[in-house]
Amino acid sequence: MKLQRIAARRPASIMPLVVLCLVAMCGFLALSIDIGMMLVARTQAQNAADAAAMTGARTLNGSSNSNEPNAKINAAAVAELNSVLSQAVQASEVTVVDGSYDYDATSQVFVINIPPIQKYDNSTTPPTALPLTYNLSRVTVTPSRQPAFSRVLGVTSLNVSATATAAHRPRDVCLVLDYSGSMNNESDLWNNEGYLTSANNSPNNNDTVYPQWAGHSASNANMVNTQSDSRVGRSNVTITALGVPPLVNDFYQNAFGATTGIPAFNPAPTTVTNTAAGGDKPLFKKNSTTVYAQTVAHVTGGNSNPFNGHKSVNGSWTGYTQGPGYYGMTFYNWPPDPDPTKDWRKLYFLKTDGATKVDDNTILWNSSGQWNDPQGNYVINYKAILAWISANLIQSSTTDPKPFPPILRGGHLLYYDAVPTDVPAGAYDHTQKNYSIAWANQNQRFWKEYIDYTLGVWRDPFGNIQRPGNPSCSIGPDIGDLSGESTWGTVQITGPDQSGLSNGPPNGTGSWKRINPTDNPQRPRHRFWFGPMTMIQYMSDTGLFPGTTHDISMYPCKLGLSGAIQDVSNNHPNDLVSLLPFSRPHFTGEAPEVAAFTLPQYSLTRNYSAMINSLWFPPNASTGDVRPWDTNGMQTPRAHADYCANTTSDYGLMLAYNQLSGTSYYGTAGGGGRKGATRIVIFETDGMANQVTTCGFSQTVTGTGSAAVNNSYYKIAPTDTVSAGAGGYSNAGPAAIAVAKKMCAQVTDTANGPGFGTPTKSVILHVVVFGAIFEPITPPPPDQTNGMDLAQQLSTIGGTGFPSSITATSDPNYYKICTGDLTTRQTKLKNAFTSVMDSSVPVSLIK
Repeated sequence: MKLQRIAARRPASIMPLVVLCLVAMCGFLALSIDIGMMLVARTQAQNAADAAAMTGARTLNGSSNSNEPNAKINAAAVAELNSVLSQAVQASEVTVVDGSYDYDATSQVFVINIPPIQKYDNSTTPPTALPLTYNLSRVTVTPSRQPAFSRVLGVTSLNVSATATAAHRPRDVCLVLDYSGSMNNESDLWNNEGYLTSANNSPNNNDTVYPQWAGHSASNANMVNTQSDSRVGRSNVTITALGVPPLVNDFYQNAFGATTGIPAFNPAPTTVTNTAAGGDKPLFKKNSTTVYAQTVAHVTGGNSNPFNGHKSVNGSWTGYTQGPGYYGMTFYNWPPDPDPTKDWRKLYFLKTDGATKVDDNTILWNSSGQWNDPQGNYVINYKAILAWISANLIQSSTTDPKPFPPILRGGHLLYYDAVPTDVPAGAYDHTQKNYSIAWANQNQRFWKEYIDYTLGVWRDPFGNIQRPGNPSCSIGPDIGDLSGESTWGTVQITGPDQSGLSNGPPNGTGSWKRINPTDNPQRPRHRFWFGPMTMIQYMSDTGLFPGTTHDISMYPCKLGLSGAIQDVSNNHPNDLVSLLPFSRPHFTGEAPEVAAFTLPQYSLTRNYSAMINSLWFPPNASTGDVRPWDTNGMQTPRAHADYCANTTSDYGLMLAYNQLSGTSYYGTAGGGGRKGATRIVIFETDGMANQVTTCGFSQTVTGTGSAAVNNSYYKIAPTDTVSAGAGGYSNAGPAAIAVAKKMCAQVTDTANGPGFGTPTKSVILHVVVFGAIFEPITPPPPDQTNGMDLAQQLSTIGGTGFPSSITATSDPNYYKICTGDLTTRQTKLKNAFTSVMDSSVPVSLIK
């Protein structure tokens, strides 16, 4: 048997292997530690880049150079406040470049452009080059740090790089602005609005300068506001009201572009006062120097005594009576003078044959003493009235206290540069609509329509006669024409005296059948007064104001809007904004001047300086005046005329819908909406929606799911058929709500839309209300209730808030109710728009 021998182990034979493995393991451990440090460095560098990029983007603004130099400085400074592996980031380790985040309409995506690309405002011809806009900041942080252990392996530094790109997120903003006729009611001389309830048909004027003779001396002549209602007594035609300067100071007679403006209107001389008329004085009763005569019988002392004329009583004759302040002059006096060369009835009115002079009171007045309309009764002798105006009312110098300047302009609108000698033959036919008459020039039309308005028989473009006491002739009805108002004597017209009594003219020739000695018509309140007051009110009621007028509603509204637009320009360099005034569109087949703002004043753009300018001046008026009825003149930014009585709120929202659409619907007017942009609509209104717009709708959605794009639009271009739907808030309110629902629906919603909302971005709709009907009055007028209802429903649809009542002052959204004096309204409106625009921080990391 052979025994196996076991070899003995040698001590420490594995140690070399262990040593060799330990060296490798330590190397891997050092490398892993340094890799971990590198990852930490990368994260810290990214944090530094993110913070720096956000800071740079926030610093970029809408100034001339976008504040781009400071954006780079601020971004680098923030990066250097950070540390990477406990060592501060050095300036040499930071690179900042700025650019723009732009929409590629072809691919329908936003792209980064470093540096920015040149953009143009295509709404002008030729397109206007816009300043380069920086709205994006890119920061790269490249720190180099020493490794902890891997240097033994020959690694001398840990180099990392982190880049962050931040931008102002794109927002498409639609400013939908109520420019309907009701937006100028507060400045009217007279209250003619049903929403004023008990205050309706009362003076809106607080100026205590007014005639107080003859009929104006009646105890209830009502020339000055006596209401305690806070919505009335706001007329600023001649004096400041609610802090808003007088309208008479808004007009000029200097040449366009003059460095110093020359006021157009001058008050009467100080010798003409409330109780002392200029020119021909009103007559007193026989043997009295204090009691004014109402009839011929009062002047002569009896029905059978002859009246020998005004000159025989007063000793002089001028052919006009001048009122105090800005009342101007009138040829009206009572009784008319028996001299046919002085009888204003014969001088300025003809019988229906167009040749025979009026000598019968029953032609001009009805039996109740109310002024008749022309058709079928008489013809206005425009040639004679224009000659009287030229002879008596036109200033010979800039300090002449006559009512009218030889040239009248305001806000780049030229109203007239001469007083015509006559109007076209067609204008003498009062059944003709003014827009269809073959005018030789607009001077003729302006003066003809002003004469009609002052006589109280202005014919609007629909063919309706607007008389004093109507909303479109806000000069107040005749004295004695109001329910409960005392008349001035026994008001009656029985016509020429047929008793056989006659009185020859002063020269002793001819025969003149005198008026009935007891005839006593209602006396005109503002009617027949040719002067600045009625001319300004004529412009207001007929929609001819310049855009620069200190209208109590519109002026503070524009100041607030101007400030808000400037805030957007300064602080939101990737917003596009559209300016969308609305009153009502041009309904097919109507007169051109019936409509206003059929198209956007400004489509989505960043041309803010031009947009702010368009708040005040008509289009294409930067180098010269335009005329009131020119295409550009009719687009003057002002409240539209009262005769339309149309606030088509649904139409204003249609304009916004078309702006957000992905396709253009009429040239460059709309269709600039950017897929992926936040959509914000701010709807400003005085709340009186009363007209529905009926039009077609083109529905087109391309793509599906998240790639869907809404290219739909309402057919409201000038070439489309647009008509008036039902009237009244019960119809107009739901119509506006229906458009808002469609706009705010999802792009893929075929039941309610298509709209412009997406699962990640809803359409945001805010409502801001403005004007007198939102004053806290008890009980509230119907229009206030309707206005609040509309604002609340639209806000709910748009995902925003609105106060539950007009007195809910603690509501966080109460800032959206803008009332008060000029400064308060302006501040509230600016703050409302600014708060909406700044309610979210539209800067974020995009890469």
